[in-house]
Amino acid sequence: MQFFFRLISYLFYPGTMAMLGVSMVSAGETVTVDLWLLIIAGFIVLPLLLLFALFKAGKIDSIHIPIRGQRNLMYGISVGLAGLTTWLLFWQMGQMVFIWSLCMTTVLAGVGFCNALGLKASAHMAGSGGLLAWSFALAMPGYLPGWIWISTVCICCLVYLARKGLSAHSHLELLVGFCLGFILTFAMAT
Repeated sequence: MQFFFRLISYLFYPGTMAMLGVSMVSAGETVTVDLWLLIIAGFIVLPLLLLFALFKAGKIDSIHIPIRGQRNLMYGISVGLAGLTTWLLFWQMGQMVFIWSLCMTTVLAGVGFCNALGLKASAHMAGSGGLLAWSFALAMPGYLPGWIWISTVCICCLVYLARKGLSAHSHLELLVGFCLGFILTFAMAT
């Protein structure tokens, strides 16, 4: 069961939520290969490479559940990478992808801010909550079919079970992360 929980945690990493959100709006806007590479690098590859480099350097004790003080460094650098990616997308991309990228960067910054204050929030749940809000905001005017909104509800449930199953967070931390991601994204997307 631990393998399944870790697999879910890796598959639905917050950066993956950024990719799924771009996929939701890419039908209405042309996303070229170089922009996909930028999005993948800024939201997934570079943050993960940084995580592994910090682990190898001994700055992080565990890739799966780092302690709070070690998380803050990761969030700061991830927000910087996501912010740079969002700025580059602003110059190259349509409005919907830019807004989504801005939402994800804001959610990451919100999680980092909460953790810096000592209020531990789940970044995984913030990402999936943001994706749910994004799909809900797009489904309301009929931009997306309803099955996509339902699938994001399933993703949220899987991520919640996986992070709780790994003992990475308490129920409160998972709910705080979800609410943070959902509220910030929905407020910006509507």
